[in-house]
Amino acid sequence: MQVHKSLYYQIPNLEKHPRVLSQAPDILISFFTEVVNCSQHASSQSILAIKDRSTLLKFLHDKDQKIIAQWEHYFSPRKSGKPREMFKGEEHAKWWLRQCAPVKFVDAAWLGYIHKVTTPFALRSITKNVWRILSEELGNGDLAKNHVPLFRNLMTEINHTLPEEESHDFIKSNGLDTRQVWEAAVAQLRISLFPHGFLPEILGFNMHFEMLTWDSLVAIKKLKQLSINKYYFLLHVSIDNADSDHTAMAAQSVTE
Repeated sequence: MQVHKSLYYQIPNLEKHPRVLSQAPDILISFFTEVVNCSQHASSQSILAIKDRSTLLKFLHDKDQKIIAQWEHYFSPRKSGKPREMFKGEEHAKWWLRQCAPVKFVDAAWLGYIHKVTTPFALRSITKNVWRILSEELGNGDLAKNHVPLFRNLMTEINHTLPEEESHDFIKSNGLDTRQVWEAAVAQLRISLFPHGFLPEILGFNMHFEMLTWDSLVAIKKLKQLSINKYYFLLHVSIDNADSDHTAMAAQSVTE
């Protein structure tokens, strides 16, 4: 985990750690290889087996419906007084939010170098679409809707203020010790460095992260019950929809 923490600091500070650029492609390929190997052993159909637009859209629709069904099933026992499952209580919810911080603080980082002056003209209709997603993730200029400051404000509200995510102090923060979170955050930062060489992978990565998630759906309801601000997650569920917003835009970019 220390390696991932170091990279988390080094990638946004490339001027101090330029060697990261030369090492990142091999690390990325290793990461992709691991993902492909895992998908081959998955019990359900892998998205990597999909070859056409209609099958992809059906796959995304079915996945959404499955998550909604899981959400409904999750809350049905609560009506009979069974205990909470996701959060045991307020302190557990705050701990979970703190653990999420490394990945939430790099939200949409994978699109950070998309649609630049060096982007080939033939690809601009595609990259323009995902750049719009990035712009909306950043609040379209409205800091009150920028996802990273929103989550940072949430951390302050629950008395878990953290150092700036680009600082060395951040990776040394006590209690940030969930390995999978650091791995996911660093993967987002790594892939952002290669907007041309790994554009198809970035588009697929983007589609995955813009999909509806069970965690966000449950967090909205559970945080409200615990009197913790749910707006960050409510905003994500609102804009990450498959009909007209980020999921739809991400799927279109993949299939163009």
